Amino acid sequence: MNNFQSRLKRILEIKEISQSDLAKLMNTQRSTVSQWISGRNTASAITSLEIAKKLDVNLLWLLGEDVPLSNYSSSVNNKACDNKIINRIAQLHEEDKKRVQGYIDGLVSSYK
Repeated sequence: MNNFQSRLKRILEIKEISQSDLAKLMNTQRSTVSQWISGRNTASAITSLEIAKKLDVNLLWLLGEDVPLSNYSSSVNNKACDNKIINRIAQLHEEDKKRVQGYIDGLVSSYK
């Protein structure tokens, strides 16, 4: 089941955040979070967006869509990976740096 309730429960487990912790983050009652997870109550669209932001997950993933869990730009693991890539590029000779820059430019333009 890939719905809001199961996704919310899953991300809390992954991030090791309790329902009480989420309630504090959201400035709401723990019972409200419990109702979201049990499906007895549904979070509004605005509340779902705020949850996604505070938990640093992709809103569409949280809503049950088949998309990546993380927002790339804010993912800690991806930032660490980015830093490794940047450090490796810095170690290249100038000619190789230009090749890599051309490759990156091609990748970026393909996403536009």
